Amino acid sequence: MAEGRTWRPRRLLEAAFVAAVGAGIVYGAWGWWHDRELPGRFTRVQIGMDRKSAEAVLGAPDWEGECTGYVGYLPRADCARELGYASAFAPLRPVYYMVQLDRSGKVIEAEPIRSR
Repeated sequence: MAEGRTWRPRRLLEAAFVAAVGAGIVYGAWGWWHDRELPGRFTRVQIGMDRKSAEAVLGAPDWEGECTGYVGYLPRADCARELGYASAFAPLRPVYYMVQLDRSGKVIEAEPIRSR
């Protein structure tokens, strides 16, 4: 007779541990790649680009909102919206990239910010 496979609590804990370690390794590798690539892509954002072009270079923002809504910094006076990109390991590695947009949706500033 074929015996049904039963999962004992210890087996479940072992499987959960292996899955958690594997997920941590995958996230760490992706984060390392992301943090290595983002500064290079960020330098390709030019003043005067429209929002769609900036997002084509950088991808979808981690957050979007009013200027200085997420990270404290001094925005330009004509800043209407900001697109924010963060290090994959923020806030442990507090590096953020801000793209400021005017009312017409054009890039007026793109700057890296290091939070303290």
